[in-house]
Amino acid sequence: MLQIFILAGLGVLAMTSEIFNFRKAMPYLAIVGVMASIAMSVIHWGESKTWFNHMMVDDNYGQAFIMVSSLILLLWMMAFRGIFNKESTIADYLALVCFATVGGFMMVSFTNLVMLFLGIEILSIPVYVLAGSNRASLKSNEAAFKYFLMGAFASGFLLFGMAFIYGATGSFDTTQIATYIQSHGDDMPYFFGLGVLLVIFALSFKISAVPFHYWAPDVYEGAPTSITAFMATMVKAFAAAATFRFFQEIFGGPSDYSTGLAVLCVCTMVIGNILGAVQDNPKRVLAYSSIGHAGFMLMAIFVGGQQGAKALLYYTVAYSAASLLSFVVLSKVVKEDDFYQSIGDFNGLAKRNGLLAIAMTVALLSMAGIPPLSGFFGKYFIFSAAYNAGHYLLVIAAIIASLIGVYYYFKFIIGIYGRDADDDMSAEIKLTASEQVIIVALMIIIVAMGLMPDMVMEWL
Repeated sequence: MLQIFILAGLGVLAMTSEIFNFRKAMPYLAIVGVMASIAMSVIHWGESKTWFNHMMVDDNYGQAFIMVSSLILLLWMMAFRGIFNKESTIADYLALVCFATVGGFMMVSFTNLVMLFLGIEILSIPVYVLAGSNRASLKSNEAAFKYFLMGAFASGFLLFGMAFIYGATGSFDTTQIATYIQSHGDDMPYFFGLGVLLVIFALSFKISAVPFHYWAPDVYEGAPTSITAFMATMVKAFAAAATFRFFQEIFGGPSDYSTGLAVLCVCTMVIGNILGAVQDNPKRVLAYSSIGHAGFMLMAIFVGGQQGAKALLYYTVAYSAASLLSFVVLSKVVKEDDFYQSIGDFNGLAKRNGLLAIAMTVALLSMAGIPPLSGFFGKYFIFSAAYNAGHYLLVIAAIIASLIGVYYYFKFIIGIYGRDADDDMSAEIKLTASEQVIIVALMIIIVAMGLMPDMVMEWL
């Protein structure tokens, strides 16, 4: 849990940088701090230790997701370092991002439902502010307001669910709850089931699973592109990892809620991709793509066990890298202040900047699951885990959903290579040396993971 102290310390340091006038150095200190977080995960790999009176645990599962999220955060900070250029807001952005990450670390390591709630709130509140950080944009203000209201309802569901679970079992500790379930079997109070359902509703909101997805397209579209990228990668990874731990710690595998989880998984995959296929705004397309990918993550959660955990970890890394790369390209192609944005903005991108065209193609093909990129193996591992567990219909539904996704990903690619840009969008796009390095690094990660998939799978 040293990573929590490192990121929390960075957040506090960012807040005090305004007082002692060293805010210009904060982006560099933040990069060093995030690298230290990655190093701590490597150093303490394989250890098993509880913290805060057994409310959190250090294990390989938590450390793996902390390491992955720290790496994604590092790449995100370097890719969108433009938001740290304005001296008056450096400290604000860094403090909010660091505190949100601390909440995510708590979510992936909880062994007590109270710590899960604290982690979700510590993650969510800074993201509400970040979503509305573009004060001059009406869409950004609307996104923050919608996200806050919906998030407040989700927090209410979570608290009600935790109260019912405590009322039935007499504990918030996941181990004690699991022991109580095993000892009482079918004699559990009816309101225990209601409590579990309410917690599932709250976690489904965070992962943007259907039918709790309605906030995602509007918030993704309205928030600044850099913050949208943060939500689509970091926030989604933390939510998926926390949901997996909740089911694994309490139920240890298939349970009475497996059927409902399977239905949630299928609806999220299929509906998310169908709705994405009829969108034209690139941010909304990627938002529905994110919803569809949440369905595949739920599939790994449904399978559970060691195989499900490994598949979820790999898929999280593959999806986060591709999603981050797509938003980096989007931020260079589409102007932030354009009220009307469409996939047509990518027309002729191959002639305007070849590197951006290749990068967007790699990102989209990976998310579509085209071999030999990492997205293909991410889906393969999840499909394989579900097939080996005997969930054949779920695998068929997932394949159909993937095919639907291919359709709208190729709408971007056809425009990039097969159409000419409008006259007012035909200017060459220039990239700085650091932007080129980040884009190439993300492409290397996507390709390397596809060529060496065991590289991540061996972490757990």
